Amino acid sequence: MKNVFSYCTKMQGMTLIEVLIALIITMICFSVMIFYMPLFKSQFLTPAQDIHMFFQQIKDDVNNTSHMEVNEKELVLYDNENRYLYKQSQSNIIRSKNGTGYEIVLQNVKKMEAIYQDYGADLTITDDSGVEWEAALGFRPSVDRRDVE
Repeated sequence: MKNVFSYCTKMQGMTLIEVLIALIITMICFSVMIFYMPLFKSQFLTPAQDIHMFFQQIKDDVNNTSHMEVNEKELVLYDNENRYLYKQSQSNIIRSKNGTGYEIVLQNVKKMEAIYQDYGADLTITDDSGVEWEAALGFRPSVDRRDVE
């Protein structure tokens, strides 16, 4: 009668060359996947969190605004002491305070469009991938305002 454990005692395995070939094939497959999958190319996509942070920052500025001007590619906000300018510069939206310096508040933007409304403005941002993001920017009722020029 054959021993049941005789099959387990045979020493068979892979040679070093077979292991190296399998490792090389696996590395090639992973490198091709990383190169061609758009999931790993996040620098070309505008994350939703950046858009929401931008809208929150501009809403905070609008809350203290006493006057607003809307041009084709610019949004100008005035409070009692400061003038805030939001405008598109190439694929970025920049914010300038009192005309001195600027900060980039949003990147990878294809188009910025602001439309004046009685309550403030409607702002539409189109990112590089063509997705449109919209927000209504409203005045606070307690702040005195002048007419739009």
